[in-house]
Amino acid sequence: MKIAIEINDELLRQARDVVQHDRVTLASLIEQGLRMVLKSRGALPVHRRTEPVVFHGKLGFTPEFEGKKWGAFKEDVRYLSVIHWWPEA
Repeated sequence: MKIAIEINDELLRQARDVVQHDRVTLASLIEQGLRMVLKSRGALPVHRRTEPVVFHGKLGFTPEFEGKKWGAFKEDVRYLSVIHWWPEA
């Protein structure tokens, strides 16, 4: 994403020195600084790898959903989630 920002002249001079010395771009230096600040404030989300949910039971729907079309199934699930009721296993 491109963005225009105003930076203090002295800060920009120092940043350009670092850019030349480290042979990086100004954009990458700014990104690195933003990441450091956001991480120190706890603002960056933690990337977690989620494991797939695997059900080791009978295949197919329960009897009340057997033979129903997807739309009816979605409506029943939506209704259950709205009233916050889930049948016990």
